[in-house]
Amino acid sequence: MDRTVRAVVADALPEATVSGIETPATGNRKRTAFVSLADGRDLVVQTRPANPEDTGAGLATEARLAREIDRRTEVPVPRVLAGGTVEGFEYLLTERAPGEDLHARFVDLSRADREATVRSMGRWLAALHDAFAFEGYGSVVLGGDRLLVADPVTDWRAWFRGYVERALSSLVDGTSESLAGLASRVREAVDAGLADLPTDPAARLFPWDLRPGNATVGGGTVTALLDWGEPLAAARGLSLAKSAYVTADWYLPGAADRLRSAFLDGYRDRLALPDRSSTERRLYRIAAVVASAVDSRGCVTRPRYPELGDEAAAAFHRRHLLAALDGETPV
Repeated sequence: MDRTVRAVVADALPEATVSGIETPATGNRKRTAFVSLADGRDLVVQTRPANPEDTGAGLATEARLAREIDRRTEVPVPRVLAGGTVEGFEYLLTERAPGEDLHARFVDLSRADREATVRSMGRWLAALHDAFAFEGYGSVVLGGDRLLVADPVTDWRAWFRGYVERALSSLVDGTSESLAGLASRVREAVDAGLADLPTDPAARLFPWDLRPGNATVGGGTVTALLDWGEPLAAARGLSLAKSAYVTADWYLPGAADRLRSAFLDGYRDRLALPDRSSTERRLYRIAAVVASAVDSRGCVTRPRYPELGDEAAAAFHRRHLLAALDGETPV
């Protein structure tokens, strides 16, 4: 990977000299490298194989979205320096955000700092919902000079059913039989409640991976939110449920209710919560758990820090999914 990273820097910053490259053991769809330059700058290079069929998608979309978030909102994002293609790879070059990985630091923060951090994430989610509106539901891509939904779906119920089915497909193909065995119950719940969902709620930005694991922290406050790849447009309620699950429920079981309240209070600082029936809230919670339980490689995701092992992680998701199927509606 070092060769590709050096080629990226040479393409984007031909006057710069690379003095060090560090490759973290994270990332599924793209590779990440931390780059130090001889002049003291610290940068981040993200790459993935270029795909000529990804018209408007890929890292070009992520770069444009990050720039637009910086322009339209107060959400802290690393400054985008360049994007392009070298040696068959798409790349995105950004400044490196100050601070440490919030995923690793979250449980060590004081109670007040944890709740303030989560409240800020709720407020920033509301800011994103306020700043980005779309004409339908689906994948957000760069079309010409603007962000839009490719092939927008205007029937929310149909799109939501498809979203759940795609998540279930990953779940069934994943490594946990205890989770895959709940697929039929999930489908039954969606079939039973689908008619109670609105038909066309406003389509807003759905940053589906907004969580402490994609943030940096310094001095007890969030210094940047990271990873804006493969954005979606969806109803606000689904976005709220997804982010709340991977933020409030993920780390400290005894603090989940307090953290969830802080997250929702932060959201209310900027926007009123969307009106949702109990059925709607339940279905969004079910979808949030299913979509969070397995990653893009088909592996069970691991909550907590230090992270749970595979069996304990599957049990975590199963417990929350069963609670939602039995009627729990915490968000």
